[in-house]
Amino acid sequence: MHFIIQPGEFLLIINDGHHHWVTISTIGVLRPATIRVYDSRNDSFPSIAQAQVASIMCTWQSLISVEMMDVEKQVRQVASYHITFRKFLC
Repeated sequence: MHFIIQPGEFLLIINDGHHHWVTISTIGVLRPATIRVYDSRNDSFPSIAQAQVASIMCTWQSLISVEMMDVEKQVRQVASYHITFRKFLC
């Protein structure tokens, strides 16, 4: 995978590799190689998605620290959750 390296704070909506989209962010994170995951469906972050994040942050997947944020869970497939997460963070 090839992505543009993000040296500073960022917010992205990415596919988790399992037909689902999640919002990830480093906004307000103080520890290096740490991301916050805003997922309205799952309570874990798949390895394939961690590999994407490692590539974006130009680091090893094993160094990525994931903080699963406590968010409202969806009852059906709705993309608007990620737009709401983005608006809240930015």
